[in-house]
Amino acid sequence: MAGQEEYTISFQNIFVPQSEKLSIEQFGDFLESVVAKTFKGAEYSPHELTPVVEDGAIHWLDVLQAEAVLHRKVNTQKETIKSSVRSSLKNHPKILGKELKVLVVLAFSTLKRYKSKYQIPEGEINRAKAQLDRVSHQVSNLLKELRIREERIQETRDKTPFIQEFEQKMAELLNLQKEGRTDEATQLAIELTRSKKRYLVLSRGLSTDIAAGNRLRLKLENQKRIVLNWRLHLIAQRESILREEQRNLRKAAENLKQILTQKDEINKEEYQKKLIACAQQMEKNQKELNAVQMEQAIVRQKEKETEMVLTQIQEIIGETVKEETIKPLKSSSTPAQDESAPIKEKTKHQRMATIERRNL
Repeated sequence: MAGQEEYTISFQNIFVPQSEKLSIEQFGDFLESVVAKTFKGAEYSPHELTPVVEDGAIHWLDVLQAEAVLHRKVNTQKETIKSSVRSSLKNHPKILGKELKVLVVLAFSTLKRYKSKYQIPEGEINRAKAQLDRVSHQVSNLLKELRIREERIQETRDKTPFIQEFEQKMAELLNLQKEGRTDEATQLAIELTRSKKRYLVLSRGLSTDIAAGNRLRLKLENQKRIVLNWRLHLIAQRESILREEQRNLRKAAENLKQILTQKDEINKEEYQKKLIACAQQMEKNQKELNAVQMEQAIVRQKEKETEMVLTQIQEIIGETVKEETIKPLKSSSTPAQDESAPIKEKTKHQRMATIERRNL
């Protein structure tokens, strides 16, 4: 991502030996210290910019950079989605875990910032914390189970080289077809047809583990969506409160202006000071509101992209994820999605999805 490098922190700089085994809360404190060093002496504070997680890094974007992300060309967005699908289905669990951990910590950071200054209702703070704690726990369990599955898959492959050879040839066939090399593709297809029965017999246990692994990867992608949704929910709460404060400040300013126009003897200097203070607070609020609205737009787009990734993964592996809506408290403006999104399993094995997944 093009941008100001001084406002970018690579995962390599935060996933270091001393941070690997930290709890979510401890990792959040560690990340805060890294962010503080990055922004030391900078023109902006991190809260004035919009954080985006992409390409193995956290990027803090100014208004122009954020606008560029929001207005990506359709082709660029399609490539982003395609890359995300490929990463979700093929990346090592450790790599998937890094992105999810950062997203969870950013959500907790938003929560912590609003909580410290009583900037959103306490009920929403408590509810969001409970759900983010639960998501964090679920992500940890899913990653642990996925690591076990992947180890079993690799062990089976190591013991049966024919499986890997067949899948490599299958990938080669797809490339030949894509390049229009028909004669070579036909010859290879004949060879694969002869070997297919043996492959299916040898890969029977493997396909079971791969199908289970795919379901776990789908669940992890859904947890990503849930984290983004909760962060969006928190930001929407803050935006709603800022809008209300601005309305009240405008009314107060109008009242002060009316008082100052009266002919009656009043302490105009005192009211003039109040009007100036009111204007300063409105300016401060508007600056925060602009930042909040930009962050909200970015997170909403990231959530939509994640939903598109989920849809494509579901089509590839033949599974679906169930979504349930959590009713917002009082007048919450953005409903959050339930973190308990079970995967509906099919009884029929998707053996050939094994090949599809490996060749995305």
